[in-house]
Amino acid sequence: MNMTNTMGLIYEVVNSAETFDQLSQAILKSSDSDGNIRGRTNSFNAYKMANNCIDIGKSEYPNFNKLTREFGIRQQAIYLKHYEKSSYIPRQRASDYIDEFDS
Repeated sequence: MNMTNTMGLIYEVVNSAETFDQLSQAILKSSDSDGNIRGRTNSFNAYKMANNCIDIGKSEYPNFNKLTREFGIRQQAIYLKHYEKSSYIPRQRASDYIDEFDS
């Protein structure tokens, strides 16, 4: 498989991740034979980045700079975190408001 096809597959796997666990696995699968994943200018340890991804998923105040922008990894993490919060918090707040209107 040529490099262009490989890069395209990495983008697809990253963008299809629906959880931080899946994104973490995508990072590991995207690593080279030395266990590194390349960033825009540097190479990073894929295992550490995968762990950072899991930590970001658990964090209330995540530091997305711990993830590379390459392959859309950082963007996917931001997307996951945003929709994780918006799908959880507003429903809880909406039910609080409904209870107030009923009283």
